[in-house]
Amino acid sequence: ERFEPEQSSHDLVMGGDASLGGRQQAPHSALFDFICQPMKQLACWQLVAGCLWMAACAYVNCISQIYSDKFHNEYYHGRTPELIPDLGFYLLPRIEIPHLADYWNVFMVVGTMVPVVLFHPKRRKVILRFLAIQGSVFLLRSATIIATLLPQPDPLCVNVSSPDENVFIEAVKIVLGARITCGDLLFSGHTANLTLMALIWSEYGYGFLAVDATTRGYSALGGRNRGQIGGRHRGGPVLHFVFRRLLPLLWWAAAISGYFVIVATRFHYTVDVLVAIIIVTKQWGLYHMYIRTPRIMRRLGFLRWYEQKQDLASASAK
Repeated sequence: ERFEPEQSSHDLVMGGDASLGGRQQAPHSALFDFICQPMKQLACWQLVAGCLWMAACAYVNCISQIYSDKFHNEYYHGRTPELIPDLGFYLLPRIEIPHLADYWNVFMVVGTMVPVVLFHPKRRKVILRFLAIQGSVFLLRSATIIATLLPQPDPLCVNVSSPDENVFIEAVKIVLGARITCGDLLFSGHTANLTLMALIWSEYGYGFLAVDATTRGYSALGGRNRGQIGGRHRGGPVLHFVFRRLLPLLWWAAAISGYFVIVATRFHYTVDVLVAIIIVTKQWGLYHMYIRTPRIMRRLGFLRWYEQKQDLASASAK
């Protein structure tokens, strides 16, 4: 007869605690995988190149912001600039809520980029193209804000530039959020962000329903073969309407409302908003025209490399 040792009450308690601990660790592990899996899919040398490009262009833009403030100080010599006539200022009532345009900008950016990073099957493609276009927008803005100086429309913005300041250090402060500038007007950066986010939803919003067996996070949209249309997208007509029509429409409505907020809070002139909309939409269309034209892609080796699928692990193996 085989002897089965009795389990003590201490062992039962410890065993119960261990199993309970295992059950408690499972949600943490699932949450960790939920966040880290998209990061693994994003990891590639193209992402490194895109981040470096956007960071370099953003820094150049910050340098231009510092110079625009310096030029403003030299021209006005402490005088209060006279507000130039603006149709938006005339038509829209003044909104005196501090930083409302900043809050609107954060809402639009976070509300777009977080879902893209966590849930979009083609997150790498969307993020890489965003980085490329955003960098070019920063570079163009760095030229417009110092080409023509406009008087500051917001009386609450204080120009703190000084003749002996280090431009490069002050530019780093802007990147870190430790300094704001008042003279960078002719091209609204906030408008550029709002427009880019709306364009992402218009171009790639429907892609949230794309069938991709390697992508996690889509179980809520039904099984693998449930509700597919043409074998490419999952979900029924309601989901298709939401992601293809409704969400892009809502994001454009939020972007347009943000344009009015920027003007109504005297954050920018109306022309600053219009210039940003035109440049961003043109840059967006130009980039997508390039990558969808084989003849152009054959000539642009770097862009062809930037658009190809290659993660860090496979690149290192080679």
